[in-house]
Amino acid sequence: MTMSLAEELVLIAYDTDGTAWGTGTAVNFAVAGAHLMELALAGRIAVHDGRVTVLDPTPTGSPPADTALATLTADPAPRRPKDAVNLLSKKALQPVLDRLVETGVVERHDRKVLLVVPFTRYPSPGGVEPAAETARRRLMHAAVTDPHATPDDRTQALVALVTAADWHRRAFPGLPKHTIKPRFTGVIEDLRTAVKNAIADTYT
Repeated sequence: MTMSLAEELVLIAYDTDGTAWGTGTAVNFAVAGAHLMELALAGRIAVHDGRVTVLDPTPTGSPPADTALATLTADPAPRRPKDAVNLLSKKALQPVLDRLVETGVVERHDRKVLLVVPFTRYPSPGGVEPAAETARRRLMHAAVTDPHATPDDRTQALVALVTAADWHRRAFPGLPKHTIKPRFTGVIEDLRTAVKNAIADTYT
């Protein structure tokens, strides 16, 4: 099964015991950014004159990304990338988690804290990192440490997303932040900046 960028990002954002790295707000913004990058790489959207423009409303086959595409298509006017991230961030995470549960990549465990407050975890089956996550992590690590590596667009996009969300310790354990020097160009860099700004605005 080919995973969407949002699904791969969420796997990185969650520990194998099913707890999230960072706040729910930050994860929602990052997932929204992942949808935008997915759609950009699929040729469905582009950034023209500083605005996100829908080029092709045809679904991609990834339900959460296609919901994002429909939202952008129905929007009355093109938005700045940061505003598009804000628009798509509303409850962006849950459909991706539901998709990962549906496909058996993670499990859903519901319980109550102090027998009152509901709490849900999404652990990996058997507490083992999913193979797809392991493979992508290797590509991401090579992208930021090997000067001779030629990372594909999807790997670059994921590195852009985790650095925008300031998850470098989660994605690249043991690597000092100043050594992580990904190479971004074009729309990936535009959208990385949009995600970073959207998250930063929430905490200022």
